[in-house]
Amino acid sequence: MLSDNDIQANILMGGMLPSAVWLNNREIKDLSGAIAVPKGATPLLLRYEATGRGHFILQSGEDKPAPQMPLAMKWYQKPGVLQYDPMPELEKPVGWYKFTSPPGLKSMTIFAHGSIQAWVNHKLMTIDRKTRRADGAWKYVATVKESISEPARITLRIEQDHGFYGGAAIPDPIAFNCAPGLIPLGDWCNQGLECYSGGAWYRRSVTLSPEQAKQRIMLNPGNLTSSAEIHVNGKLAATKLAPPWSIDISKYVKTGKNKIEILVYNTLANHYVTIPTRYRGDTASGLFGPVNIEITSKPK
Repeated sequence: MLSDNDIQANILMGGMLPSAVWLNNREIKDLSGAIAVPKGATPLLLRYEATGRGHFILQSGEDKPAPQMPLAMKWYQKPGVLQYDPMPELEKPVGWYKFTSPPGLKSMTIFAHGSIQAWVNHKLMTIDRKTRRADGAWKYVATVKESISEPARITLRIEQDHGFYGGAAIPDPIAFNCAPGLIPLGDWCNQGLECYSGGAWYRRSVTLSPEQAKQRIMLNPGNLTSSAEIHVNGKLAATKLAPPWSIDISKYVKTGKNKIEILVYNTLANHYVTIPTRYRGDTASGLFGPVNIEITSKPK
């Protein structure tokens, strides 16, 4: 239990209640009144004689309502609530976090309980510390010199505030500011877009000879998830909602350069990864290929 000063704290508890409580190695008999909590780290021990769910919180000062936060306990960011520290013996706790950014990375906005350093593809990013919120988290903006078109490897080092370890050091989702980027064929979940539900364009130009343009032209996108619009030379050739994905594009092609575009949409399964829900599904997303064009003689 951490406190910045010597205080008198009240107990907020509910659900399954402890059978005994010790604070600073002294048993607390009366849990209805204020408890003296000294400055610094103070050991708190709770004994439960059954299994179940409950909470035990110490709060100093006036009982004020907490900000309304979705999917949060009622004491989250509540003024005066004392922070638990499961590892008070650590003088300077440090956490390392590694993940893949979306393509086109320009900058990241990170809220963190502690000070941060960031690397992109093993190169140090520029860190600008902005403001500090009421819950103690600092706002940081990490930028790169030039946008990175392909998915990049991000490494964060956070000198964590005491009591904020693991995922607790980053209370909010990291926000990415991206320019247009590129990804190869394959599952975009493996390319920094695991939680993205939406569409992605796949474009390629194909040059046909006069003889080829007169033949039957079949476009086979291979495998994809989970729907697609196929455009040829700026015209919508087909909207496909299920296999087979191949279509005849003969009437849309011409001699010379032809622009082929496939707009692939995935499902909401990726978005559902970010929220508690009973609705799950396959998160594999994108155009997997192999994409090929088959030219055959037109039937007579």
